Amino acid sequence: HGDRFELRNALHCHTPTVSGKIMTTEKYISPKIKYSRLKIFFLNYYFLFGLIFFIIGFIGAINISRTYKSTYVDKENLTKKTHGLILDTEKIFQDAGETYGSFYYKYKYSYHIDDSLIFVYGSSDNNLYKIGDTITVFYDFENPTLSIVENLKETQLEEDDAILIWILPIVGLIIIIYSFFWCKKIFRLLDNGLLTNGVHYSTEKNDDPESGGFIHQYVFTDDKGRKRKVKKHTIWRDEKENEVILFDKIDKTNQITLSDLSFLGNKKIKVQIYSAANIV
Repeated sequence: HGDRFELRNALHCHTPTVSGKIMTTEKYISPKIKYSRLKIFFLNYYFLFGLIFFIIGFIGAINISRTYKSTYVDKENLTKKTHGLILDTEKIFQDAGETYGSFYYKYKYSYHIDDSLIFVYGSSDNNLYKIGDTITVFYDFENPTLSIVENLKETQLEEDDAILIWILPIVGLIIIIYSFFWCKKIFRLLDNGLLTNGVHYSTEKNDDPESGGFIHQYVFTDDKGRKRKVKKHTIWRDEKENEVILFDKIDKTNQITLSDLSFLGNKKIKVQIYSAANIV
């Protein structure tokens, strides 16, 4: 925290008390920052996480969609029927996903069409058959390998599964799109930003069960004398110290704490900020 302490000192002039809060008459520093837009575009955490979500989700969605399509049988074309024989049964436990801990039964059966013996798999949530049971098989006259047995599903995948799996790559794409808007905000801050001091105003425990941590609020005065507030989220620390604020002198609602100026490759940018504040 040494650098931030010195930077805050460099931004202070004096500290009068306002409504019980220790405030500061601020000094504003306009850092001239050199940076690569491409690096920020492709090395920010939003883009990287979104890309991972999109790639993994897209590959998974393609595989599941192909599996569903390859095992789907249009029942309207199953106009013929014959007898089949249950050859094997297996109880399958689900060890992943929303169905973790549940199980289903997988059946292997066979049937004759002319001189051909066809082997097919089906499944059910219930234990319906045992090895050696005779079953009625409905099949497609033009393609006898397409068949189904009453009460058996040709796949554990439902049509809704094949649709819902696309949510993950869509979420990844939304995060990637958000990352571009975030980058534009950072570009404006780095091009038009003013550094000043933010005084710790309040800390609240974050009730969001997923993100958790603490929400810290800081008050700063912009270059036009207007008091503004900015928030910072931390996971572990219930901190009370002040923060250095970077705000856009054109759009003053565009603001960020120096701690939140975080992305891969940001160290060189922070070195320039410290240098602009005459910190060795």
